[in-house]
Amino acid sequence: MAELDFSDFQGNQGSQSDLQALTNLAAYQQELEDRIAETEQVLKDLGEKLRTVSWQQIPEMMEKLGMETFTLKGGHTIKVEQKLQLSVPRKNRDKAYEWVEEQGGSAIVKRAFVIAFDKEQEKLARKFKADCDRRKVSLPIEETKAVHSSTLNKFLRDKMADGVDVPLDLFGGFQQKIAKITTK
Repeated sequence: MAELDFSDFQGNQGSQSDLQALTNLAAYQQELEDRIAETEQVLKDLGEKLRTVSWQQIPEMMEKLGMETFTLKGGHTIKVEQKLQLSVPRKNRDKAYEWVEEQGGSAIVKRAFVIAFDKEQEKLARKFKADCDRRKVSLPIEETKAVHSSTLNKFLRDKMADGVDVPLDLFGGFQQKIAKITTK
């Protein structure tokens, strides 16, 4: 911890011991921030190692051994599952949601409208909220479409199970084998 000299400090800001206490607290805060950053990096590194083992090494080994499941001596069971990973790119969202609608998924595509009212338009905002059909003023309306990620994932898995050729690239998706370890 760095020691600072406050002998030249001017003003009514506290005694020398108070200033030293403040310096000590600041140093302690910095130490805690550094330790948190180091711990977060360790956690990130462990997550990467876990992904390597569960997404790559175990699935490859079990495939090599021709196993779908394996029970360990302690009663834990390893099973490799096929998971659909999705992250619809912003540039593909309109086309992706259009594909979902064409495949009978209109009900899962939600539309949201965002209307920006200025502070001076509070009265208009209340009137709009009460009855949007009666509004006579042109308003800046932003429309967005969205599908909850787990709902989209299930919809696409169901389509794939039905034999539909799902354009995974449109959805930023891929099939991933992931090892799961469960206890009996």
